[in-house]
This record gives sequence, C-alpha cells and structure tokens, in this order.
Amino acid sequence: MSAIEHQGPPDSQFWMRGERPSAPVLPDPESGSWNVYGHAEALEVLGDPATYSSNTTRLYPRMREFVVGDPVQLDPPEHTKLRKIVAPGRKIAITGTNPSQDARRKGACRVSRASLA
Repeated sequence: MSAIEHQGPPDSQFWMRGERPSAPVLPDPESGSWNVYGHAEALEVLGDPATYSSNTTRLYPRMREFVVGDPVQLDPPEHTKLRKIVAPGRKIAITGTNPSQDARRKGACRVSRASLA
C-alpha cells in the first residue's frame, strides 16, 4: 500500500480510530517497552518514577547524545526543579502575561474592592 492509498493511523495507534486496547497494559515486542492505556495504571506509572522512569535511554543507549538536557527524559526531582524554573516563562508564552504582573493586578483589584466597602 502506498502512502497515498493509506488512510488513517497505523495499526499500532488503534486508539486514534476509536478502538479500545485488549488490556490496560500491553507489551510492545518491537521496542521492548510497555504501553499503558488504563487510567489507574497510568496514575501508578506517573506516581512512581523510581520504577517507571522517563529516561528512555535505558532502553535505547545509542540515543543518549540526542536527549541530553531534554526535560521529557528527566524524572523527579530533577524534572520538578526544571519545571519550576521554566513554568513562569511558559505562562508568558501561552497567555502573553507575566505572572508577577498578574499578581500585582489581582492585588490592585483587592485593594480597590476593599476601599469601596
């Protein structure tokens, strides 16, 4: 089948066609990893970085040089520290406002409301 003839996502991305997995956690024999589809299972994985690491270079050591410094590859507490540093800048990029300006604006609103009472 040519790329032009192929319509829709590949078989490995069945959920994009609205299909459900046969189990909440399934092995991926090709990569040697596991795919997590269930909500409870995803919460367990996200809450236990010691057991379930974001560092995929454990599975693909040859990729290490390409992911150095990638926050997606970091586990807590390193990821948490970096996220705290980056989060204010992300808010500016997304909303176009600075968090400290928002705080001043909210404070000004509280003062003006208090003075009206």
